[in-house]
Amino acid sequence: MKAKRIIFGTPTEIANPADLSRSFLFPFSCVDTDLVGSPEEVRCTSQHRLIVTVDHHLLLPWEFADPELIKVALYSGARPYDPSRIVEPEGATFEVQEERRIGYI
Repeated sequence: MKAKRIIFGTPTEIANPADLSRSFLFPFSCVDTDLVGSPEEVRCTSQHRLIVTVDHHLLLPWEFADPELIKVALYSGARPYDPSRIVEPEGATFEVQEERRIGYI
């Protein structure tokens, strides 16, 4: 599998005043890593845009300030998910780490 280099530009918020959610546009360029530093790099680099919307139901519980919200949106939007590797909700089992209290409480 060939590797690609993806470089993100400056994100901008795109808003619909009638919508309670928030959307961010992340421009990015993409090029095969084999071409980085070569004379063909500029010609073979493609430009793209990724729009990530954070639903209003998540905005309040998350309570992120704008810089943190933009980082979380980028991380969530830039990750390609393979639905075939995600378990069905019914009967799903997860193991999580539990925080342990120290002291006499």
